[in-house]
Amino acid sequence: MAAQEGENAPFIIAAFASKEAQQGETWKIFLQAEDLDGDMTWILCTLEQPGVGFQPVSRIKIRNDRRRNLSGYIFLNTASASGIPFASCRLTVQIQDKRGNISNPVSFPLSLNPRAVQQTPPPGGFQDENLGPVQIPFPSIPAP
Repeated sequence: MAAQEGENAPFIIAAFASKEAQQGETWKIFLQAEDLDGDMTWILCTLEQPGVGFQPVSRIKIRNDRRRNLSGYIFLNTASASGIPFASCRLTVQIQDKRGNISNPVSFPLSLNPRAVQQTPPPGGFQDENLGPVQIPFPSIPAP
């Protein structure tokens, strides 16, 4: 059955991301969301870094079979041209449906630390399903 455009906004039920990672690692952000109308279309991501500001929005297309319920992870490559091992940022994620309704936002702080070990999500909460990449270059710390 084809998804119908509806009045209900998508809702992010649960989300998880490690608060620390090493520079150059792939940072996974786990999401679980639903839309009663079954018309989720985009995962919208914005990245903010102190002293740099906001990066352009990244949109991840949601597959047709995930438009009512989705569970999995999006990911961001933390490699930076500057090679500076310490940095921090905040990723905010929302889901948009076909009608333009936007879900509740969820935000994730990230600190790069050369000794960091990424935390894993609680067992049983999220599928290990790749939902797509966050297409934003990881920001560099501006030169003084």
